[in-house]
Amino acid sequence: NYLAAGDDERAFELLSRAAPMSGNSEAAWFNLGLAADRLERWRDAVDAYREAYKLNQLRPETQLRLAAALVALGKCGEAIPFFESGLALDPERTVAYYYLSGCYQEQGRSEDAAKSMAEYDRRSQ
Repeated sequence: NYLAAGDDERAFELLSRAAPMSGNSEAAWFNLGLAADRLERWRDAVDAYREAYKLNQLRPETQLRLAAALVALGKCGEAIPFFESGLALDPERTVAYYYLSGCYQEQGRSEDAAKSMAEYDRRSQ
């Protein structure tokens, strides 16, 4: 409810306690990641999204948010596999191609960067 109401700080505080006690609740970990993401607490977001990913590797939203949080931490190399797998599950996430292109470029993968940017451009029209 706190997340829906935009009270990200309270959501983060509550979910920081609740997620570890939730057992195998992917939703609790994902929502903790979302709260941390909104607060730009990138390390906490990465940790929470990783836990959610362990519980469900088929949710593209988790993978793409994890990738974006890794980029915010300057870890494009770690983000690339999550961008790729998230896009494989849901290729309609157009903006992810843009960020993936930037990560490829940073890693010296110019051809992959160009392909990803071309896909972003194609889908953005």
